[in-house]
Amino acid sequence: MHLMRIRYTVTVDDMIAFVRYHFATSPEVARITRAVQLLSFLIVFAVCVVLGLIQGRALLWLVLGAVIGVGVAATYPVLFIRLAERTARRMHTADPRQFGERELLLEGDALIDRELGPPEPRGEGDEGDASERDPGEGDEGAGDADVGGEQKFHVSEVMRLDHTAEHVFIYLADGAPRVIRRSAVSDGDLDWFCETLESRI
Repeated sequence: MHLMRIRYTVTVDDMIAFVRYHFATSPEVARITRAVQLLSFLIVFAVCVVLGLIQGRALLWLVLGAVIGVGVAATYPVLFIRLAERTARRMHTADPRQFGERELLLEGDALIDRELGPPEPRGEGDEGDASERDPGEGDEGAGDADVGGEQKFHVSEVMRLDHTAEHVFIYLADGAPRVIRRSAVSDGDLDWFCETLESRI
């Protein structure tokens, strides 16, 4: 059975790029954002109205409530992204295995995700090692999950692939996206891999 492979490197900046992309494009995130913004505005506005009634300066507090409420609502998206970025950096500190070199294999209806670990420095004569060896060499052990960590998915578990100028985001049923920066692919044809994968979803 024909085996396709891409090897690439994932960094914290790639995960942050995904967070920003997902926040900007996800309808579900947009609905949650609008709900939180509306709720925060109403809470601030209601508190200010009550303070205005207590102090006998209703009009002043009404205006303040509207201004502060809009400000708080407008700040939420920025705070959310900042928090998500900080979470990504903490993930890197807590479990660096999620970053570094990775490999995706596509064999029939199986998508295999391998952790290869942090990229190691190479000497001058080592640059072509990954690309010069035979594409099938060493792939017989694709089903062994002990070395470096491995996850295997059926292509039906691939929800969709989103493409940008710099990245490909593979959405999987496990909820963890595979983020591939085009310029970080060191082995394999990313466009051909994605086209083949999409044809099998």
